Amino acid sequence: MDKMTNVMEDGLDLAKQQVSAMDATTVSFQVIDEKVKYIVNQLQQLTQDMNISQEKSGRVLQSVENISAVTQQSAAGSEEISASTLEQQQAFDSSRIKVKHLMQIANELHSQLERFKLHDESTRLN
Repeated sequence: MDKMTNVMEDGLDLAKQQVSAMDATTVSFQVIDEKVKYIVNQLQQLTQDMNISQEKSGRVLQSVENISAVTQQSAAGSEEISASTLEQQQAFDSSRIKVKHLMQIANELHSQLERFKLHDESTRLN
C-alpha cells in the first residue's frame, strides 16, 4: 500500500510540476505577445511617419521642379537636388515596403502566438 501511495504522490508532484511549467510558459508567451504588439505599434507608427515623409518629399520634389522651370540659370544645381529627392523618395518607397513586410511578419508571429494561448482555464490542475 505504501508503494501505491508513493506512486500516487509522485504522480501528483509530477502533475503539479507540469502545471507550474505550463504557467511559466504561459507567462513567457504573454510577455512575447506584449512585445510583438509593441513592435507592431512601432512599425505602424514608423509607416505613418514614412508616409508623411514621402508626402513631404513629393512636395519638395514638386517645388524643386517648379524652381527648375523658372530659373534656367541654376538648372544644374536644381537637377542635382531633384535627383537627390528622387533617390530619397525611392529609399522611402523601399523602406515602406520593408516595413510592410516586417508588419506582416509581426502579425504572423502574433497569429502563431495566439495558437499557444490557453483558452479554457478549467482544464488546468490546481
